[in-house]
Amino acid sequence: MWRRTRAVLALTLVVLAGAMLVTWATDSGPFSPRSYCWGAWQEGSGPQVLGEDFERVAEESGAPERGEQATCTMETAANRLVARVGPPPRSTGRPRQVWLADVLHGNAAPLPEGLPGVVGRDRGTLVLPKECDSGGVPMVVTVRSHGLVPELESERDVVELLLSLANTAREKAGCAQGEPSRITAPVRTAQQGETYPQGRPSCRVPGMRIEPRHGTLLGYASAVGNRLQTCSLELSDKNGDITARGQFVMTSHPRLTALFAGMAGDTSPGAGWRGKG
Repeated sequence: MWRRTRAVLALTLVVLAGAMLVTWATDSGPFSPRSYCWGAWQEGSGPQVLGEDFERVAEESGAPERGEQATCTMETAANRLVARVGPPPRSTGRPRQVWLADVLHGNAAPLPEGLPGVVGRDRGTLVLPKECDSGGVPMVVTVRSHGLVPELESERDVVELLLSLANTAREKAGCAQGEPSRITAPVRTAQQGETYPQGRPSCRVPGMRIEPRHGTLLGYASAVGNRLQTCSLELSDKNGDITARGQFVMTSHPRLTALFAGMAGDTSPGAGWRGKG
């Protein structure tokens, strides 16, 4: 009986040792780097916010799937990063307008190499390839940083977080065909806010003048080009409180124009415009 017990105990130890070897080999053992947000972000992988000197807590809600919303929040002592994967709001009214004003804010510059999205030091947006659409509606990946000092170390850090999240989302949603999203070109630095003295074109659009009777107008216009031009405006009173906001977006990129589908209904968006909403 004793010999049989020893044999069973020895076999159990061998099996456990083998399991531990397999676990460590797949980078999921007790000494492997921690990962967050469906495995998209790994400790020590590059961006400073993932450095080993930061304490982090992450919470996931849902998983990236076509046509579905998934959210992950990762908190450090200095920042709260919110990652979202999913389609734009279904409503083409106020909810979609508010969402677009955030994901295409003027303080974010266009992504290089023609990728459909923008990046700033506190946010990033990327529209995934058409293979990830659900019913013709795009799948969008966003990263947003909040905190007393929401800006991360650089736009490059935000790009790395955004692309890692995008590639993970494509794998989870089953639309990872083709090359993974990557950037080799330099990432543009987003512009700071600017004022518009009398006579200076607003939003860097020649001939465009916005001159409020009261208050100070501050504008953000980091994207100025043929494929994408954005401008976010803030009107503040003498106490510095924001009393009104405005958002202007012009784009010819097919993946970005899809985000506005249906917002103008079946009519032209304005006098002199061709086409429909």
